Amino acid sequence: MGKYKESHACLDEALRINPRYASCWTIKGWAFNCQNKHKDALVYLDRAIELNPHYADAWYQKHLALKGLNRKAEADVALAKARELGFAG
Repeated sequence: MGKYKESHACLDEALRINPRYASCWTIKGWAFNCQNKHKDALVYLDRAIELNPHYADAWYQKHLALKGLNRKAEADVALAKARELGFAG
């Protein structure tokens, strides 16, 4: 719906309540990817992966962020990791 400002505020509140919630970090990274703010997305996606290195969606979103930054080799590694963990997209 494009309401990124509102979604960021909600996600920030959720992270304040539970800063170890990897899904929330991933969703925030996804929201930045949707805005073509890939450098910002990587901050959140790296934290999600740090919290849960087996979270395939975080690896896939990291792939998209790296791809958006024209970091193809790193993006390919992230995509391979996402697929290894069961990402089917």
